[in-house]
Amino acid sequence: MEFARIHARWANWSTLTSWRPRARVCKEIGSPRDRSKPLSVSAYKAARRVLEDRGFLGLVQAAWTSSLRAGALDDGGNTSAVFVLTVPGRRRRRRRDQASELNRPVSPSCNEGDKPSHACARETREGPVDNPRETPAAIPQPTLPAPGTWPLASIPRTSAEMLAAAQALAGRAPVLRRISPAYLRYLCRPFFAAGFSGRDVIEALNHDVTGRPYRWTGDVRHVPGWFRSRLAPWMAPDGSVRPSASQQRAAEAARVRAEQAARRAQDAAVRAAAASPERVAVHASRVREALLAARHARLHASGAPAVAA
Repeated sequence: MEFARIHARWANWSTLTSWRPRARVCKEIGSPRDRSKPLSVSAYKAARRVLEDRGFLGLVQAAWTSSLRAGALDDGGNTSAVFVLTVPGRRRRRRRDQASELNRPVSPSCNEGDKPSHACARETREGPVDNPRETPAAIPQPTLPAPGTWPLASIPRTSAEMLAAAQALAGRAPVLRRISPAYLRYLCRPFFAAGFSGRDVIEALNHDVTGRPYRWTGDVRHVPGWFRSRLAPWMAPDGSVRPSASQQRAAEAARVRAEQAARRAQDAAVRAAAASPERVAVHASRVREALLAARHARLHASGAPAVAA
């Protein structure tokens, strides 16, 4: 109950979502044995599991800690889990006649007989529906990806991909859910056109141009203004978009690889010059002269007549 009260107290009633760091919740609840100590993590998880099983709590976004990344990529930015507060509804009991309809024999195919297709669709439909005229063939199929399915590491190119990326951004950052995905796409369009990915936009929202993370100050009152102010440093004075953090890292890696390739080419050129035919011939003549001098010295020491080269 204390877990539910805390999340209800910190809930955003416009979106029906609530988030609170686990350490603070455990500290506010306190241990049942000693109030001066925080609640244990296992008891926190058990309370959350009970509310989820009862249908009062739903997970919208899982928590994330940057300590799971590599040491060089750990920016210290952690996110808390976001929950949605719900009221469980009563489950409708299926009537016996509905159960018998579900267990009836398989209906014949539409190709058998002169039966029209809409009549066959009514027979093959399982269970009653709200609209009796609606058939499975008439249900429109989605043409865009489901919200949050766009990979944030990819760069959207088309308008539909930008909309899917905006929906994924809203699923990653709860504050962006207060505006529509189309409006968020309008705000992100110049950055997507400049080669920003969804991950680059999130990094620009959380870090300035120098890479220093922003500090949390308070609740965001106007999301579009907050979005523009956070991404304004990434705009050049002429209105163009500066390279993103990932683009800068890729350019630096390419520069390092180019320097290494140039250094390897220079070393290969030095080795090739050292092994040129002229230098090989000079070295061979010096070796022959040294061998001949050693042979003459050996024959002179033994008293044998010298032999001409």
